[in-house]
Amino acid sequence: MKSAIVVVRMCVIAMVLILLYSTNAVLSQEMTERQFILKPIGFVQKEKGRTTLVLNKEFEPALRGLEGFSHVWVFWWFDRNDTPKKRSILQVHPQGNRKNPLTGVFACRSPVRPNPIALTLCQVLSVGGNVVEIDKIDAFANTPILDLKPYIPGYDSAKASVPNWLRNRSGPIEEEHGERGKLGLPEAVEKEFVRFDDPDQIVIASRFAQLLKKLRADQIREAKSRLRARLQSKIPEIRRRAALTLHSLGDDSGVAVMIRDMKEVTDQRDRNNIVVALRVMKDSRAVPALIDCAYDASPYIRSIALAALGELKAADAYEAIVEHLHDYETEEGDCFQTCPAHLACYALGALGDKGAIPHLIEALDHEETRAAACKTLGKLTGEQFGYDAAKWKQWWEKEKANKRMNADQ
Repeated sequence: MKSAIVVVRMCVIAMVLILLYSTNAVLSQEMTERQFILKPIGFVQKEKGRTTLVLNKEFEPALRGLEGFSHVWVFWWFDRNDTPKKRSILQVHPQGNRKNPLTGVFACRSPVRPNPIALTLCQVLSVGGNVVEIDKIDAFANTPILDLKPYIPGYDSAKASVPNWLRNRSGPIEEEHGERGKLGLPEAVEKEFVRFDDPDQIVIASRFAQLLKKLRADQIREAKSRLRARLQSKIPEIRRRAALTLHSLGDDSGVAVMIRDMKEVTDQRDRNNIVVALRVMKDSRAVPALIDCAYDASPYIRSIALAALGELKAADAYEAIVEHLHDYETEEGDCFQTCPAHLACYALGALGDKGAIPHLIEALDHEETRAAACKTLGKLTGEQFGYDAAKWKQWWEKEKANKRMNADQ
């Protein structure tokens, strides 16, 4: 009897185990086959030296508070590597270097992996609306963005160790944050940065940029990072220097700062320097601000703004430029004594609009604009009639008659 009970118990236990195993097997299969839907929250955009994360409008509220962080983790999709073949690759030689040992994709940063998710730590330059401007990202334009998370030093940093193949590679292993992550710069460059930070020192941004271009690639990245940080300086002159130096290094992240400063800074000397910076950087984003500057109280600012608009070939500014052909005011203390009308002539030549010819012929009658108008007329027409307004008018009438004749034919 007892043996029969034991047999029954063993049968029951066996049945329970079989049931549990089969249930777990089913659950395991279900979990393995389970799929998730990921939808992009936005896309990476790269244009004219700017890198931005443009989120879908519906997610704009989710950006609230991000401006308080200096860095953000960007999760994005390796969409150009998303094929069944590349998803099936589980081992690679890291960085495409066969000298590195064969390594599992979960132990390196290879773009080929079962789920092609990428992660990049980026510096936040600005947050506005549904757009986050960052310093850089190792993703192509129009890459899908999956998520953003702020970088929090206490949570996201660790005393880390790495395998030999990574430790022994050429160049330093970049640790972007904390004292251990600071890359050394040559003593001469460090001294220049000290001068750079003194607004009373004369610093020529293009020369400083030339010095930086001689550095190693990792040192240039460090220098750019320092310059971007100086775009947030409380001193307008430091921000201007940083913007111009970055521009010379192919980074126009300072343009937006200069546009803002042109509207907000009140010191006249700073404003004079800022409008010159906008002219040097030649960025179409500045056109609206430069049109506003064309009506500034300062004739110097008006002059530089007109020249910049012409060089940018800003067709929207044509009327404003023509309007200033009679603006003969000069800045008190300006050693060049250049009036806005003079630069308006130059700007019309830079625009290349022959519709301005009648206005320029009229400008020949005024001493302040005679030389500039003559030079621009020669540039636009290829003719040389000097300051003789009558000959220019006669030539222009013939040109109009020929155009009418050709149109009738």
